[in-house]
Amino acid sequence: MNPTELLAGIQDVAREHLDHHAPLSLEQPLVEALRLDSIRMLTLVAEVEVVVAGDGTLVGTPTVTP
Repeated sequence: MNPTELLAGIQDVAREHLDHHAPLSLEQPLVEALRLDSIRMLTLVAEVEVVVAGDGTLVGTPTVTP
């Protein structure tokens, strides 16, 4: 999975679970863009694992680096 595909999965999760509808980019820090506190970060990580895998297989903690 490339960074663009991963970011698309994060965007889907952010829209559905964090009520974040603005576009994300690889250049912006996710913590700032999504206003991540500890609860929002936990939600993001847990949901991205499922979305990115697609089949429910856990894929680990995702990170996006430019």
